[in-house]
Formats: sequence, C-alpha cells, structure tokens
Amino acid sequence: MDRYRRGVPINALSDVDKHRITISPTDWSLHISNTTFTDIGNWRCELPDNSQVFTIFKVRPEPQLHPFDKHQSPNYQTITRVVGDWFKLKCLVKYGYSRDATVHWYMYNESEHDKPNKTMVPVPTGDNSTHVRIEKYNDTLSYLAINELDLSDRQYYVCIARNGVAETNNTVLLKVIDKWAAFWPFTGILVITLTILGMLFIYEKCRTKPVVGDTSADNYQALLASEENL
Repeated sequence: MDRYRRGVPINALSDVDKHRITISPTDWSLHISNTTFTDIGNWRCELPDNSQVFTIFKVRPEPQLHPFDKHQSPNYQTITRVVGDWFKLKCLVKYGYSRDATVHWYMYNESEHDKPNKTMVPVPTGDNSTHVRIEKYNDTLSYLAINELDLSDRQYYVCIARNGVAETNNTVLLKVIDKWAAFWPFTGILVITLTILGMLFIYEKCRTKPVVGDTSADNYQALLASEENL
C-alpha cells in the first residue's frame, strides 16, 4: 500500500516526521504519534499498481470552542438576566481548529438537563424581528440573540461545533428573573432596619427618667449615674 499526506508520499517526509508517522508492516495501518497541526488533512491509501483503488482518511482536530464571553468556564455556566433585557452570546471556533468545522445552536428545557437523551430544539436563523434567533457570520462564528427577554426564555442554550470527525459544545443556562426581583432583598433589609430604629426610638421615649427630689434608693442610683455621664 502507498500512503500520502496531502499528495506527498510518506517516504518523502522529513526524518522527524518519519519517526512520528509509521506504517505497520503486518496490516499496513497508519500510526501517528505526537500529532501536530501539520497532520491535519486528508490521507490517501492506494494500491501500488493501481492508483485508482484508494481510500481517503480524514484527520481533523477536535473543534475547540472559545469560552462564552465573560463566562470563562465553557460548560454548564449560569447567566442571569432581567426581563426586558436584550441578550447576545457569541460562539466561535478557536484558530487552528476550524478545518471543516461548523457551529450549530440548540436549546432545551431545564427539566431535560439530567436526561441522557435530551430533546434539543435547533435555534432558528432569523432577522432582528425574530425573538430568539441565530445571527450567523460564517461557518465558525455565530451569535445567539434574544430580543427583550421574558420568563419563558429560561432555557439551556447549546453551541455545538462539528467537523465530520468530532464535535464539542459549550452549554449555558440562561436564567431570566422579574425586573423587581432584585429589589426584594433590599426591601426586606430596609424594612428590618426601619423596624429596629423605630423600636429604639420608642424605647428611648418611653424609658423612665429620674425624678428630681425623689430620695428613694433606686432613684438615687439613677441620679448618680446621670451625673457621671455629664
């Protein structure tokens, strides 16, 4: 069997590559160690006496994705936004991993998250009037865009990169909260603070004051305490 890398016979490779790339003498299988980006491509295996009998093998890297913007861990992150916000999230394949890669967006309900076979719905490509849509720039770059979030937009959103050999994904849970939800903790703290201040004010107004001329032992001690504070 003759083998070629991008049209170059393996026998013509550099000495360094010949140590990494070998052919088994028993079954003619191809072995590549310490793979590099130069190994990416189509490998051809053909009969020595008949070049029309051949097989093409694709060597591709796993299509790595950049982490979602401002969310450095790629998988199962949570993003919280408020009802009415506009939302946009970028999905981009890393440089050097884009050979034959394409990105695709899906979404699924939160109740599906722990299921091994999730029911994922493709996010449609649309224009600015589409509530939930994909804005595609090229095969390896697209954006998830949502106009004026509402509570029903709470979903898992998945960007999958595929190249015909392998695939990877970035997944995020988008939480949408009511615009007043952020004020409730502050309101509770404010009410508690005002209640405590009111109780202290009432206590100060109502506590017993020492009476001048009262010679009782208790009042005498109170007068002494008052004088010490002067």
